[in-house]
Amino acid sequence: DWSVGISPDEGTHEYVAVSRDSLGIEISRSGVFKVIVDRAVPTTPTLSYSGPTTTNGESVTVTVNIPDIETETSPPVKVQAFVNGVAAGTPQSATTSPVTMSVPLVDGTNRITFEVIDAAGNKSTMSDAVNVFKDTTAAEVSGMFISRPGVVASMPLPLDPGYFLGAGIFKLQVNFGKDMNRTVNPVITVQAGGGSILSVSGGVWVASSTFVGEIVVPKNGGAGYDGAASINVSGAVDASGNAMADYPLGNAFTIDSSNAVASFESNDTIFVSASSTKVLLKGDVIDSGGSGV
Repeated sequence: DWSVGISPDEGTHEYVAVSRDSLGIEISRSGVFKVIVDRAVPTTPTLSYSGPTTTNGESVTVTVNIPDIETETSPPVKVQAFVNGVAAGTPQSATTSPVTMSVPLVDGTNRITFEVIDAAGNKSTMSDAVNVFKDTTAAEVSGMFISRPGVVASMPLPLDPGYFLGAGIFKLQVNFGKDMNRTVNPVITVQAGGGSILSVSGGVWVASSTFVGEIVVPKNGGAGYDGAASINVSGAVDASGNAMADYPLGNAFTIDSSNAVASFESNDTIFVSASSTKVLLKGDVIDSGGSGV
């Protein structure tokens, strides 16, 4: 066996091993052995990303652009993804640019960066980051409020059972605990005390987690509307794509849509003499809606 130390300069070098006898006569010659000295680090990759910034998916796809790959001295290069500073997924070999990389996500914050490594082992500096938040928890209602249009101070639901809502148009506000997909409206069903369904209209997202609609309590709705009303909210989807579970709220508020009815104690004709200066009229007021007005 033999060995020899060499210190080649940057670039490509070719070597052959020659054996000679004691008289210096060449006995044999090896094939050419090529050594490429490459001490230049690859150019920092740049990223293209058009995917979601929040998702419930297992991975996202990022396009990695590798500048100067055509003139790379030590091809092929490998592209490695990192999530929060930790290598993620299998490195991908590349001889052309760009490269499409599927990056597995962890729950919560994902700071995705990439590094390019050439065949000589030189590593590029880390790329800029793509930030993606992974959220797999279902959206939930965090609160509901009701008020008349134009009233700033909304009343939180459920209302005290002794507080009655009469006929009119009311704003119903639903708050969620996270940012929501504002292209998908929740389905809100309001069942009045007597079993009738109150219509919910004009629903709009007024903020990333706040939805407001209107409900109409009809005048003189009667027994079909009067009493304790319940609400069910469903169908909303958060910004990550998680659908909410149904959110029922029983005894949300109490309705009294029926007008009070006044009557005389007697409908008999009263005859008043010339000597009388006063007449006493008596009667009752009955409110069948339950509020006792």
